[in-house]
Amino acid sequence: MAGKLGLKLVVVPPKEQEELQHEKELNSGQDIKITFNLPPPSTSSIQHTAKMGHNIEELKAFVAQQIGIPYDSLVFTYKDKVMLNPLTLNDIPVSPSEVCVINVTEKK
Repeated sequence: MAGKLGLKLVVVPPKEQEELQHEKELNSGQDIKITFNLPPPSTSSIQHTAKMGHNIEELKAFVAQQIGIPYDSLVFTYKDKVMLNPLTLNDIPVSPSEVCVINVTEKK
């Protein structure tokens, strides 16, 4: 059942929760290649290698430093979904075996 925010709650059995947590812990130290597509008017991108355990906040700080846009005005999206600051790449269904393409926009 989806709520007003369009969120769907799912109950995950404890055994599956343990397995998911274990998988996250194993992946946390793995490298992942990221392509940041920069906000308009730029048509360029930044290539970066990060750890799966890095949170979105750290990645935004990196991009902000590279392009000179204030950190708090950046919005990251992956596959048309907004990436929230406290989440890590592990929390988002990103595979370390693929290049992760993150679209960067600037809040108005």
